[in-house]
Amino acid sequence: MCVFKEFSSQAALGLGKREVEVRSRWPEAAKVCVEFASRSAARSGRFILCAAALSFPLAGCVTTASVPSSPFLTAVARLSPFQANANANGAATDPSLSAMNANAAASGDITTGSIPPATAVPSSGPQSVGQNGSVSPAGNAPIEPAVDRSGVYPQIASASPKMVEVFAAAKPSAPPPGSDVTSSLGVRAERNGVSLSNAIAAAVLNHPLMGAQAAKVTGSLADVRTAQGATKPQLQVYAGSGGSYLGSYSNYSTQFGSVEIPGGSRSDAGFTLRQLVYDFGAAKADIARSKSLVNAENLRLADQAEDIALRTVNAYLNLLEQKELIALIDKVVVDDNSFANLVNQSERQGNGTLADVNRIKSKVIEVEALRTDIKTSYSTAQDEFFRLTKLDSSKVGRPASISSQVPRSLEAALAIAKQNNPSLLALNANGVSIDQQLASQKAQQLPRVDLQGDGLVKHYVGASATASPGVVDTRLMLMVSYKLLDGGVMASQADRIREDKKANEFRAVDEKESIELNLKRFYQALSANRTKEDAAVQGTSTAQKANSLYLEQFKAGKRTVFEVLDSRMVVFTMQKNAVNSRYEQLRAAYGILRNMGRLVETAIRI
Repeated sequence: MCVFKEFSSQAALGLGKREVEVRSRWPEAAKVCVEFASRSAARSGRFILCAAALSFPLAGCVTTASVPSSPFLTAVARLSPFQANANANGAATDPSLSAMNANAAASGDITTGSIPPATAVPSSGPQSVGQNGSVSPAGNAPIEPAVDRSGVYPQIASASPKMVEVFAAAKPSAPPPGSDVTSSLGVRAERNGVSLSNAIAAAVLNHPLMGAQAAKVTGSLADVRTAQGATKPQLQVYAGSGGSYLGSYSNYSTQFGSVEIPGGSRSDAGFTLRQLVYDFGAAKADIARSKSLVNAENLRLADQAEDIALRTVNAYLNLLEQKELIALIDKVVVDDNSFANLVNQSERQGNGTLADVNRIKSKVIEVEALRTDIKTSYSTAQDEFFRLTKLDSSKVGRPASISSQVPRSLEAALAIAKQNNPSLLALNANGVSIDQQLASQKAQQLPRVDLQGDGLVKHYVGASATASPGVVDTRLMLMVSYKLLDGGVMASQADRIREDKKANEFRAVDEKESIELNLKRFYQALSANRTKEDAAVQGTSTAQKANSLYLEQFKAGKRTVFEVLDSRMVVFTMQKNAVNSRYEQLRAAYGILRNMGRLVETAIRI
């Protein structure tokens, strides 16, 4: 309600200035409105009662409730809201429930009571109130983020229970909805070890980027509700009180003659109702565009899950690879130390020289330095793995073979990628939304039919009868509107949409070419490393035989220290090449699955 503190006006031709002052305290203004409603109810009947009833609760129409994040793993995942709270007080204190149900309604599938709501994250860190009343962190302490990883999984579980069911079906020991995925997987890791599927589940269901993309999904769902609102009734109510002048004067036979403009108080209450009847499909196309954007954001979320899964796979394989290399280099260190003892004994017996002893010592130091480098790489892999999954990296085990899941040819993989890669599908969905936007833009250039109703009550209170009338004005009409000229705005907007469509098509071409190049490189790496592994395995067997013979010949005095050390390092090099080639094949295979869009669904089943 608007309450004017002061109202002034001046009538024409020497009429004196009259100023009406209305008290600014809202209780008295409310009292005036109540008196106004009670007097005019007898005259206006149901209209006044409706207007007064709608005007008083306006203050309760403002809310600061935020829409929670609701991630989707795949494009087919359907939205489900938070569980309905049976306690009425609890429901009143949780504004996110209604927003979540609205999101579910926008996606076309409401299933209440399936997943409990996520608990609010308490504010962290002490705060102090500044001189201007603002709240600031105490001292120079860093500002902590409002949310953390613990909020990602409940949002995914509440928004897309089907995705949780996929993990639960793949691994029966998957954590129940509402539990902490990291702690649950951590307990199982202590008991059974961390499999690759557990690591991927922990990373995908727990990564902040999933929450960030989920927020975009939630935003697109809000856009759907916004577009749907155009087809629903629009009702606005208003009320006000202040000063007014009401009267008339005559212009015949004297200009501004017979002036009667008394002043008084005035209170207004009214409403405006508008309902779309027909707009040639503009609103329908806008709703379809918003839903296409929801599909695009869902697919981008699935693409984000594929990226996180691939990063987790690489970190997992790095751990296994560096662990095997550490075992190999440890054996080299043991063998070199044994050989150093043999050289020392030979030197004490007069069969060697001090140069041989120094040479073997320097070789041991060199191998120790190489061992330090490998351990550093292993530590880096541990940090990356923990950063992604928050799981104990010491419990990882070798994954099962996925060779049967990888197509035998590049052409077959590329055909599957064109149908399943979420990044390509997201661009296609974005193209559909642009087409719908263009259709909506064209329909907006056509006439529009609305059912429109208006009502207004003017209540005057003055010193005389002429200054104290009551006016009621209402209407309900079928209105047809058409914009004849808009300065070329609509045409320019349509041109912009067409250019956006071209840009999206170019991005789709680039993405398709990038996927094709990636698949080609992965298949080349798969073939090359398979050949390298076979050669390294054969080379290891030959080098081990040569090293054994050289060691026996050294004991007989027919080989030098240098030859024995070199033969031993050849064995390690061949073994290292075999290990590297084997894991490069695994990385290439998982890279192929990622570009096909099947990494998550394949990895969680092995």
